Amino acid sequence: MKLNQADLWWKLEWSINSVLEESIIWRLESLGIFRFAFISAQDDQLNSTLNAWLPVIEWNQVDRDVLVQSLIALTEVFYLFPEAPIWEKVKSEDWSKTWKKFWKPDPVGDKLLILPEWLDVPKEFVGRKILRIDPGSAFGTGSHPSTRLCLEVLQQISLRDCMVADIGCGSGILGLSSLLFGARKVFAVDIDHLSVLASRQNASLNNLDQGDLVVSLGSHEVLERDLDGEMVDVVFCNILAPVIKLLIPEFSTFLSSKGDIFLSGLLVSQVDEINLFLNEHGWEPIKINDHEKWALIHAKGKPSAIH
Repeated sequence: MKLNQADLWWKLEWSINSVLEESIIWRLESLGIFRFAFISAQDDQLNSTLNAWLPVIEWNQVDRDVLVQSLIALTEVFYLFPEAPIWEKVKSEDWSKTWKKFWKPDPVGDKLLILPEWLDVPKEFVGRKILRIDPGSAFGTGSHPSTRLCLEVLQQISLRDCMVADIGCGSGILGLSSLLFGARKVFAVDIDHLSVLASRQNASLNNLDQGDLVVSLGSHEVLERDLDGEMVDVVFCNILAPVIKLLIPEFSTFLSSKGDIFLSGLLVSQVDEINLFLNEHGWEPIKINDHEKWALIHAKGKPSAIH
């Protein structure tokens, strides 16, 4: 029996470097593509395979070629040149189960477990703090090295009773984790309305009071409005370097002079430039953490600038 076009799907399969995952998530979701997953072997954290499913009836050859070119353009920014994706026409399935089976519990550091909302906590991770997320809701699942750098340092510092700002919050993963580790309140902003929605949804998944996580659409000026004259103790900013440079001059308007800045989303090659810019604006880099090509800068106010 001949299958109806509505019962057929294009399956895209693409082997990539794992550093590309969050950029690809952003691109797919900006195009309205939500049926996708990344598969990686436990012994290979550097590479993964993207699987995405597109309805045949909606995606012709021209549209698929445009999609592939837009994804390849993302890889060139990182000077990575993977082989072309493979397309396969497949029958309709229960896509919710197909998509969900690829997501596994994700331990980060020694104290945190990122857990897709539909999974139970494995016995070996019972002692960890559990952060439940909907991996398909928005940019940011904790898998990208820049996000993991933030999550690891977050577990090593004291956030007890701190006021935290999360600039470029994505799925809310850093703000929500901050609350799990003792922060008093988190103010989060993002310029993507889907990220704002996802942060609020993930807060609900973790039974966190909406008053503990204030999420707004916008950037630093919206953050200042939400703070209404208050100052935060810690800033997490996991964005790309050019945006970080624009934000650094604004930090003193909402961050205590004794506060801590954690800047991620940076390539190791960009650290010196950002450190110089921090120094010019009264902040002193005190530690650099790095993983693969990515780096995190921890900075504090210079002693001469602290009153």
